[in-house]
Amino acid sequence: MADLGRREFKVGGVEYPLAANSDDLVTTDKAVYNILQFFKSVIITHMGDKFNIQATKANILDARNQLITEPIMQLVPYNPANFLEEVQYKFPLISAFRRDETYREETRVWFEVTYDLDVMYMLPPLTAQQMYHLDMFRSHVRNILLNRLELGYDPDYNNGELVFQTAGIQEIKFVKSRYLDLENPKNTKTFFPTILMTFQVKERKNEISGSFPELTGIDGEIDISDGYQPNNFNLIEFQIDT
Repeated sequence: MADLGRREFKVGGVEYPLAANSDDLVTTDKAVYNILQFFKSVIITHMGDKFNIQATKANILDARNQLITEPIMQLVPYNPANFLEEVQYKFPLISAFRRDETYREETRVWFEVTYDLDVMYMLPPLTAQQMYHLDMFRSHVRNILLNRLELGYDPDYNNGELVFQTAGIQEIKFVKSRYLDLENPKNTKTFFPTILMTFQVKERKNEISGSFPELTGIDGEIDISDGYQPNNFNLIEFQIDT
């Protein structure tokens, strides 16, 4: 049987078979990797200076008693709320993780995957006085991401790169956001002010460029038949070389 080039395929921005040395998000989860990098960049660009001023006023300190001046200190490609008691994260952080997928077969050769992507922006545990200075940044994050999502790029991120195209995302839209007060399991008197934003993302199966063998020719024939195999009549045989 002719080699039809079906050994490789691509879903979203990820190619299969996975390369053995692909042990990071850059190649194995391009959607989450690129979204986190892009969101970090636009948040710093559009509210970084003001966050620095407000965090300094509130004297926000990290676990090492160092002043926090950046609006993003860590990127997390899973739900950090499940591990607050065992992992010492660097706050503020932003995370992205999938939830609730659906599948649709568009044709016999390609399909779509649609899923909810939760993006969580978490501030460190704050007192009431500190909340006065920093709580508004949860809504600023939502405004920034909503606007940049609508635009599809940011001029200050990789020279205006079309990041969702790079990520292999066919479609992405902002669905909703929720303001959460996640309790600190080590100290129930404090909590992590959080905004949880849900995006609907669509990826599709794609063919990998160059994975199909080069077409060198077509051979065929046209037969006339009355329905009985012995009576077939070979009318035309043809060969086309490319």
